[in-house]
Amino acid sequence: MSNESIKERISKSIEDFTAKKIDLKELKESIELNGRALEMMPFSMIKDLEEIEYELMIADLAQEEDCRPNVEQLIKLLESWLKNVPLE
Repeated sequence: MSNESIKERISKSIEDFTAKKIDLKELKESIELNGRALEMMPFSMIKDLEEIEYELMIADLAQEEDCRPNVEQLIKLLESWLKNVPLE
């Protein structure tokens, strides 16, 4: 599977989350699964994605405790990261 199709899957997951079709846990799982399938990723981008995944996990745990995490900031960070994913 190419990075382009994986990137599209991640984008679709973000769209689905924003449209409330999936929850935060499903978004996190999609990011983890698809993020690991990306190829030719610079080490710094891998570390950045790990940090985003960690923050999504924390937000999910906070939500389970009836707190309101700032997920919008994480979505912006994820979208920014996604723009830099190498396609070739």
